[in-house]
Amino acid sequence: YTLITVVAIMLTVFLSVIIYYDMFQKEVISSLKTYTKVLKNSGMFDDNDLHLKEDNALAEDLRVTLIETNGEVSFDSNVSIGRMDNHSQRPEIQEAQEEGEGEEIRHSATLQKNIYYYAVLMEDGRVLRVAKEAGSIWGFLLPLLPVLFIMIMVLLGACMILAHFLTQSIITPVEEIARHMDDMDYEVAYKELQPFIDTIQQQHRDIVKS
Repeated sequence: YTLITVVAIMLTVFLSVIIYYDMFQKEVISSLKTYTKVLKNSGMFDDNDLHLKEDNALAEDLRVTLIETNGEVSFDSNVSIGRMDNHSQRPEIQEAQEEGEGEEIRHSATLQKNIYYYAVLMEDGRVLRVAKEAGSIWGFLLPLLPVLFIMIMVLLGACMILAHFLTQSIITPVEEIARHMDDMDYEVAYKELQPFIDTIQQQHRDIVKS
């Protein structure tokens, strides 16, 4: 009973975290989608004036990248474009070029975070991509571990107490039966035990007669 309770608590917590994290991922992608389309429709990238790093329209926690039709990066709000490789093979870029929009989530082992990407195809064939860093599922789970441990300890103690009283409620009638084995008129506390008592009493009488 105690083991089942502990397992049920852990499964409930882990499933809740997974469900919540899935909702969180969808919310991040949805926000990136909205922001990317706002940037696309703003006209900021319609000309060749790409000195936008100081532009207040760019949120500080977002990374904006403009990719040319050949995959070369012509603008990035966070990194010098001279240090960036060709992006033509990036899944979100390929998806945007083929379907008009693309999204991808990649894990950064260095940062221990997930990086969310959303890309949209512009009218001139270039791809505008917005990225955001966010915590991984372990980042959500680790802060919950102390709380989970305390919950398990408290519920484990409660379950042990309940299990003790439950065991006593089962054992006590059996002990009473043992003390009244020779009393043919003894009424059993639990009707479910009556067939068992009848069998034991019959065996007891057979042993006495022999």
